[in-house]
Amino acid sequence: MTKVKRIYLQNFKGVKGIRIIDLDSDSSLLVGPNGFGKTTIFDAMELCITNSIYRTTVTKVTKDYKDYSKPFFQNEKDKDVCIKVWLEDDGGHDLIIVRYYDHSNDLNYSGRKNKPSDFDKLFRLYTQDPDYFDQSVNQNNMRTLNEDQISSYLELDKDDYDISNIYRLFVYLQQEETTFFLKQGEKDRKTSLGFLVESSNQEDKVSKYTTQITEFNKALTKLRDKKNSLLHMDYSHNTQYEQVFQWKEDEILDVVDPFQRISTKPVAQINKEIMEMLLSIKEFILSFSPKEYQKKIKDDYFMRQVQSNDFYKAMVLEAFLYDSQYLDLQYKKSVSLNNIDYPARLLLNNAEVKGDQLAEDADKYEFLQEKIENNKLLFKLEITTLEKYLKMTGFNEDKIVQFRVLMQIKYKYENRLNDLNKKIADMESTRRDLREKHQNEFGILDNHTCPYCGSNWELKEKLEAAYDELTTRLTTENRQIHELIKTTSEKIVEDYFNPASERAKNICQNIVPVPRNLISYIQENQRKDLNVTYLNYFQNELDGNILPQSNKRYERLEDLETDGKNLLRYLQDKLLDSKEIIDTLRSLETKNFEKQKQFLKSVFPEENFEKYKLPRDIKLSSQLIDDRVETLRVYLQSLRKKFEYSVEQATDKNNLYENIFNESEQNFYSVTVEKLKLKNQYIQEKFAETNNQKLQIINERIRLLESATDDLKQLKKIYTEQITSYKANMIQILQVPFFILTGKILQNYQQGMGVFITSSDNGGIRFITDQSSDHDAMHHLSTGQISVISLAFTLACKKCYDVANQMNFLVIDDPIQDMDSLNIQAFVDVLRRNYLEDNQIIVATHSDNSAALIKYKMERFDSKKEVKFIDVQEKFYSSKINDKLL
Repeated sequence: MTKVKRIYLQNFKGVKGIRIIDLDSDSSLLVGPNGFGKTTIFDAMELCITNSIYRTTVTKVTKDYKDYSKPFFQNEKDKDVCIKVWLEDDGGHDLIIVRYYDHSNDLNYSGRKNKPSDFDKLFRLYTQDPDYFDQSVNQNNMRTLNEDQISSYLELDKDDYDISNIYRLFVYLQQEETTFFLKQGEKDRKTSLGFLVESSNQEDKVSKYTTQITEFNKALTKLRDKKNSLLHMDYSHNTQYEQVFQWKEDEILDVVDPFQRISTKPVAQINKEIMEMLLSIKEFILSFSPKEYQKKIKDDYFMRQVQSNDFYKAMVLEAFLYDSQYLDLQYKKSVSLNNIDYPARLLLNNAEVKGDQLAEDADKYEFLQEKIENNKLLFKLEITTLEKYLKMTGFNEDKIVQFRVLMQIKYKYENRLNDLNKKIADMESTRRDLREKHQNEFGILDNHTCPYCGSNWELKEKLEAAYDELTTRLTTENRQIHELIKTTSEKIVEDYFNPASERAKNICQNIVPVPRNLISYIQENQRKDLNVTYLNYFQNELDGNILPQSNKRYERLEDLETDGKNLLRYLQDKLLDSKEIIDTLRSLETKNFEKQKQFLKSVFPEENFEKYKLPRDIKLSSQLIDDRVETLRVYLQSLRKKFEYSVEQATDKNNLYENIFNESEQNFYSVTVEKLKLKNQYIQEKFAETNNQKLQIINERIRLLESATDDLKQLKKIYTEQITSYKANMIQILQVPFFILTGKILQNYQQGMGVFITSSDNGGIRFITDQSSDHDAMHHLSTGQISVISLAFTLACKKCYDVANQMNFLVIDDPIQDMDSLNIQAFVDVLRRNYLEDNQIIVATHSDNSAALIKYKMERFDSKKEVKFIDVQEKFYSSKINDKLL
C-alpha cells in the first residue's frame, strides 16, 4: 500500500514562494472556497506522478499558434518552479518525485514556446532523500529519476499499463472531468478499458490486421484494374526478328523484345508509341528526299551566314584585313593622332624649347627685377638672399666672402648701438622716476638735504654733475657708432649693391619673359612619356614648311595650342585612312568567316572569288568599298539559284532524318516500306505475347492477395471475438457493484434505484437507466447525475480490479458540487465502509459543513483512523505564514 505523505509547492500556479502540505494521515479533507488552491494541490500530485495534467492536455482552449511569454503554471516569471510528492509504502520505502522547471534554462524548442501541454520540454525529473524535502533543489541534494523508476515503484508494467490511464480511472476523481469516461462513445469506452483485461496487445494486432486488410484491398483493386485493361490476345509467332535501324544501338522499336526493357509504362502505352513511330517513319520515307533536304540545308546556311554585309566586306577587304602590320600601324597612328600631346611635342622639339630652362629664366627674371625695383631696401633682406643676388649678378666667391665680413661688421655696430640707446633710455627713466617719487613722498627738503639721496647740497651738485657727465659720454659714443654704421653701409652700397643693380638690369634685358601658364604647359608636355618612334615617324612624314622655324619662340599659350591643333589636323589627313574604314576593319578583325569561305569553295569550286578582293596598294575609300560589296552581293545571289529545292520533299517536321537516320542518305534508302511492315507485324506479336505473360502474373498475384486477405480476416475475427468475450466478462464483474453504488449515492432518481452497465455485441460499453430502454444514460440524466454515476463507476473499478493495488490513495476533487444529485450521507458511508480501510482518502470540498460531516462520520466508523482537516485558504494565503517560505 502506497500513500502520499507530503506535497511541496514552489511558485506553482497561484502559490507564491514555498508551501508544504502535510497529508501524513489515513484521510485528509482539503477545505476552502473555490479558487483558493484545492485543485492546485491535486494538479501538483497528478503532474508529479503522471508527467501531465489531463484536463490541460485534452482541453484545447487555444490553437498554440504563437509563443507564450511564460508557462501557464509559473507564478512569478523570473523564478523557478518546483513541485514534489513524497510517497511511502507499507514497508517504509520512500520515493520523492521532483518536477523542476529552471526559468533560466534556454531550451531548444521544435515548435511554439511554452505551450500548455509542453510538460516534457519544460520540467526535469529528479528525486531527493527525505532529509532534503523541505529545501529548495540544487545540484547537491537531488538525483536524476526516470518515468520507468516511478512505474517500478508503483509495481506497474509500463508496457501493459499507462500510468496516466490508471491514475485517472482508479485514483483521481476530478472536479471538472469526473464524467470524462461517460462522455466517450461506446467503442471508445471499450478501448479505454482494454488494459483492465490486458487485451491491449491483442487490440493492437486487430488494428494492424485491419490496416493490412485495407492495404491488400487497395492492391487488389489496382491489380483488377490492370487485369481489365489486359484482355487475352491470340497470336502466332511466325515473323522473324530483323534489325532495321542497324546504326541505332538503343532504339526501343528495333530491339528483340521492346516490352521487357521499360517497366514504368503499361505495355499498351509502349505498343501505341511504337506503332505511332513506325507510321511516322513510313510516311516520312514516302515523302522525303535527302537530296532536296541537302539543298534546303545549304540554302538556309547561305541565307543565315553568307548573305550578310559583314561577310561581303570581309571578302572585299581580305588583303587589308589580314595585313596585321597595316592594321597595327593604323591603330597606333589613330591612337597617337587623337592626342594633342604629339603635335605639341613636335612643335617644341622643332623650336628647341626647354620648359625647365624657361621656368629657371622666369624665376631669375622675377628675382632680379624685384631687387632692381627695391634697391634701397636691400639691407632689410636676409644675408642668404643678398648672397644669392650677388652670385646671380656675377660676383665671385672671394668678393662674396668680403661682403659677408662687411655685413657682419655692420650688424655688430647696429647691435652695439641698440644696447647703448637702451642704457641711455633706462638711465633717464630711472632719474626721472626717482625725482618724482622723492617729491611726492617727502615734499620740499631744506637747504641741507639732497633731493636724490638725502645728503647736503654740495653732494647734490656733485651728483647732478656726475649724471650730466655720464649722459654726455654716452651721447658722444652714440654719434661715433652712427658714423661707423654709415661708413660701412656706404661702402657696401658702392662696392656691391650699385654694381649688382647695373648687372641685373643687363641680365633682365637679355631675358624674354614667358607667361607662367605657357611654361607649365610646356613642362607638363615634355615630362610625358610619348612614343619616340611615332614622333620620329610623324617628323619624317611632314613637309618642311609645315612646322614653324626653329627660332620661333612662343610668348602665349594660345599660340602654341593653335599651332598644335592645326598640325594635328594635317597629320590626321595625311597619315590616316578614314575613321569609318578603320572602324570597319577593327570590327571585321574580331570575326571569323572561315566556315563561310569553306562553304563557298565546297559548293562553288569552279568559281573565282579572288577578283572581287581590293588590292593592297589601292587607296581605300568608303565609296570604293561599297561599290565592290554590291558587285559581290549580286554575283552571289545569282549563284544561289543552284540551291532551289522542293519544299515538300525537304520538309522534316519531326526531325526524323537526324534522330532516326543520323542524316545519312545511305541509312535512309536502306529502310523500305516492306521492312517497316514486317517490323510492325513482329512488334504486334511481341506485344500479344508480353500482354498474356503479364496477365498470368497479375492473376497469380490476385489469387495470393485474396488468400492472404481471407486469412487476415479470419485472424481478425478470432481476436475480435475473444476480446469482446473478455470485455463482456469484465462488464459482468462491474455490473452488481456499480448498480449498488449508483443506487446508494444517486439522489432523488425517479426511474429506479440504480444504473445498469451492459455491453453490446461489438464489445461497446453502455450505461442504461432502465432495462426497458436501450438508450444510453447520457440521454436521460442531468449533468449532476452523470457526475455522480461517474464517481460510482470509478469506485466500482477500484473495488473490483487490482490494477492500481500499489496506488492505495483515492483523490476526490469537490464531489459535492450538486447537492441535489449526490446523496452525501450515502457517499460518505460508501467511502468509510469500502475504501477507508485499504486506502488513503484525500477529499477536497468548498463546504465547511460537508467537510465536518465527512470527518465526523469517518472518525465514528473507526476511531483509530485519523482524518486531517486542512484549511487551504489559510495554508496558502494567511499572513501568519513565515516570510522565509515566500
